[in-house]
Amino acid sequence: MKYAVTFQKFDRNQNRPTGGPSDADFTTDDAGMIPVVGDYVQVSSTRNTIEAKPFAGRVKSRLFIYRVAGACSINIVIDDNVDSDGWALVNN
Repeated sequence: MKYAVTFQKFDRNQNRPTGGPSDADFTTDDAGMIPVVGDYVQVSSTRNTIEAKPFAGRVKSRLFIYRVAGACSINIVIDDNVDSDGWALVNN
């Protein structure tokens, strides 16, 4: 199976995920590389634009979209959840 993974930041002000593709998005044949709910991740950017700011936090949710046989898109939402356990954002 081929996986296309995208990341979005959870915006607490809008109570929904925001942002589009990030520089950290990737494709893989190995499901072991895909963060699961509860994992901590840091999404960095090589672009210095408003749309591509780095963010970090805990995986809040994953949405699996099966479009064609043998391929799956996975949207991963990252919540900074600073209040929950003291996780310090890097490059915020």
